[in-house]
Order: sequence, then structure tokens, then C-alpha cells
Amino acid sequence: MIDFGFQNKGKSSNIIEVDGQQQVFNVKLTNPASKAYVYRAYRLPVYDSSYQFDVNQ
Repeated sequence: MIDFGFQNKGKSSNIIEVDGQQQVFNVKLTNPASKAYVYRAYRLPVYDSSYQFDVNQ
């Protein structure tokens, strides 16, 4: 797993997972008006399945 956590002066991030030579996961987070950098990315769940995350809070 590769975390490019601070791109475009903190306005975007990119998290990529590779398996050998093949890309199996790729997510890009962008927020041009504010910050969208990612400090840490996890491959395994950190929270149990009942946890809900609201990006508006």
C-alpha cells in the first residue's frame, strides 16, 4: 500500500495498493477549497462494522 498523502499543497491525496505488478485499489481524495491530505492509510479495518463515518461533521 502506497499513500501519497500530501499532493497539490495538501488539496489532494492518493492511496494505491498493488499486488506484484497489478494495481488492485486506487482512491484519490480531492478538496480544492480546503485540505484533503491523508496522514495514514490502513489495509485492514481499524473500526468494527458498526462504526459510521460522516464526512460532513
